[in-house]
Amino acid sequence: MNPETPQGTESPNSLPVPTNDQLLEAILPIRSEAPTLGLPKLLLRLKSLNPGWQLSEKRLRKFLNTNPNLSPQTSNHGHSRCSPRPPSDPLWVPDYVWEKDWEASGFENSTAEPVSSLDDTLLLECRQRSVKVEPVRFPESNKGSGLIAKDKYPKGTQVIKEDAFVWVPYSKNSSRAVMSGQACAFCGRVFSSQRTKSQPYCPHHPAPGSKEAIAAQQLVTTTSTTTTGGQSVTEKPAGPEPCYMRFCTRVCVQRSMEYYGPLVCPQRNPEYMHVIRLADNDEFRGAHMVFKLFARLLIANEKGEPTTNPSFQPSPQPSEDGINKDPSTPVLSTEAEQDQAGSDDPAQGGRSKNKKAKAKKKLTNVIPEWSTPSVEFEKLLTRVESLATVSDRARRERLQGGHHGHFADVRYGQLWRNGWQVVTRALHLDTGYRPTPDPSATTDVFWASYWKRRLSSETIAHYFGFRNFLEFIGKASLNREADHGLYLLHSRFNHSCEPNAMTLKNPGSEDATKSSPSTIYVMTKRDIQKDEEITLAYVNPELTVEARRKKLFEDYLFSCFCIRCRRELKEEEERK
Repeated sequence: MNPETPQGTESPNSLPVPTNDQLLEAILPIRSEAPTLGLPKLLLRLKSLNPGWQLSEKRLRKFLNTNPNLSPQTSNHGHSRCSPRPPSDPLWVPDYVWEKDWEASGFENSTAEPVSSLDDTLLLECRQRSVKVEPVRFPESNKGSGLIAKDKYPKGTQVIKEDAFVWVPYSKNSSRAVMSGQACAFCGRVFSSQRTKSQPYCPHHPAPGSKEAIAAQQLVTTTSTTTTGGQSVTEKPAGPEPCYMRFCTRVCVQRSMEYYGPLVCPQRNPEYMHVIRLADNDEFRGAHMVFKLFARLLIANEKGEPTTNPSFQPSPQPSEDGINKDPSTPVLSTEAEQDQAGSDDPAQGGRSKNKKAKAKKKLTNVIPEWSTPSVEFEKLLTRVESLATVSDRARRERLQGGHHGHFADVRYGQLWRNGWQVVTRALHLDTGYRPTPDPSATTDVFWASYWKRRLSSETIAHYFGFRNFLEFIGKASLNREADHGLYLLHSRFNHSCEPNAMTLKNPGSEDATKSSPSTIYVMTKRDIQKDEEITLAYVNPELTVEARRKKLFEDYLFSCFCIRCRRELKEEEERK
């Protein structure tokens, strides 16, 4: 018979084992105070602060090995240093310094609060169209800008109806429905069980049941000889699988082609599936939204004339002879220069005028000619940059009060790096912009020749580097709706705990097949006077004042001081 445990004590085996999240929360403050603390002393400190834990040295060592940023690290001066692990497959840009973008995105080197500006194009559209609101600036308030009513509206008036600037599936089931053709690939509208001819398939790849798809699925038998002298027979389809994505109308097809091109076709662009898997498995839907924002910029760069005054000017690159070279000048290989120097063509300065000109050798190592971004690229970029923006790394660090920089790096650093890697790879910047010494070395012939206009390497690093990726992640977190849609006009509504309007998805209808998730409606909750600001509730108004203000700070980095919050805070002080 086992002896009984004395009353008032607890057996070590009955103590709770801390989870990884609990360990992380406990180690971060200790590491910020004593970054050089070794494993035994760290274990003693943890046990003294948490006597109710069952924690062994083996468990702690295993946890630190899986989180190298929590290991004791010192610089030459004895201070703690955070050296983030570089991505295994970084963005292809000559001399791209990944660490500079990482440091620039931190709390100390970026804005602590979201920064936004008024979109002049949006203001012009609201004045020209029959829109019931108008963007205005509030110079004497920390709001920055907002939307006011153009006229007097009674309760129940539809103020705006807006389609998403960018929309991504909001759940794993929604993503599966889009990829399997059960929902529109552009707006997310769910289809009924019966397909109609007005629901076209993806235009970038053969559809299921088409002649091309049937021919591609014919099995091709190949026979090969093994090392032992035997023969192995394999059967595989003659071509790629069909694309099952569908669209609810031809309007959605046209918009998808205009916005994203073939970048969102999973068969034409298999790397796009990695973006979807990252969003579904890691719940990192911000990376999916940033991918579509970047895709819109790249597709817009293919349209219109190149701008003569780009917002970003690449600096000239000094050559070996000390002369600054224009990055837009194409560079020829050594063989190409020798071929031009030895040409008999009079236009090339050859000595013989009677000889027949030799056929020019095909230049396979010519760096593509760069061009400035197009006018459409600049217009679209201006509209996106006007939205409230803050680096996601700075946002996470500010939630910790500006301290414990390891917290954001350890918990989200690897996720950010993986997301940036997956997004830039799916954009095919390395194949479309990178010069290849041999055409046969290009694995994807389609993407190697798809981009007709190419940006300079510095422009690519500026707009698609890691710093801009983190800023776009923060932009998506601050401005997206609950359905993971980004709306240019809807994002201008300010918050109030006593809002006079509300957002609806399908007013007057509960049928999901008759409304698209990427369309929202803003309806008035009460009578609104002319020039009165229209506000929405960012969080549930039924929460307590502490819960509302905490949620607002965690998601939007501000604490509400509206009339209702001030009234409830005053009532709480009086009760105390």
